[in-house]
Amino acid sequence: MEQLKFNSGIESLCGASYAIEIPLKNLFFVIFEVILSVFRERSDFMALNLKRKWIYFYGKIVRAEGTPVYIARGWALGMFIGCVIPMSIQLMISIPLSFLLRCSKIGATLGTFITNPASVLFIYPAQCWIGNKIIGGDLTWEATKQATRDLIKLDVSGFMELGGDLVASFFTGGFLFALICTPVTYFGVYYLVLRYRRIKAALKAKHS
Repeated sequence: MEQLKFNSGIESLCGASYAIEIPLKNLFFVIFEVILSVFRERSDFMALNLKRKWIYFYGKIVRAEGTPVYIARGWALGMFIGCVIPMSIQLMISIPLSFLLRCSKIGATLGTFITNPASVLFIYPAQCWIGNKIIGGDLTWEATKQATRDLIKLDVSGFMELGGDLVASFFTGGFLFALICTPVTYFGVYYLVLRYRRIKAALKAKHS
């Protein structure tokens, strides 16, 4: 039976990473289990205040298993998906892509949290308004805010029925945000991981 070897996707929604072999036919169930774990994680995350959110993210970044490139690539993927893809289907895209691109599953998951039920109230209107201006549209700020209130509540089919101008504005603005945020996320995470590991190695050497 054909098998796929990878770092477990549940890769430490608690911390450790284990190399395992899973039959390809079971990969769907692994991804589904990761998505369920992420929804529980997202609920816990939303209950934190701003300072604790930063501490939470920092811990997840620097204590992750894998090379700095592997970790940074996952977080950059999550950021890209978070900017470009509607919130309701982000995890269905980011998690499978993290397996294909061989990057951090936890990063590809938590990186999408740039758009969460609180932040999209501000991000989506700005994203659609900027995108509309880029494509030469005439939506006002007030009209954009009203339209995105409906957008936040919709599933994929409802999203595609919003109208060509708003959908085009959403993706145009999203790609612009992703163009800025994705490389910043990659190099920022890469730096944080390297810095943490150097400090940890120096402290270990000092006390050995």
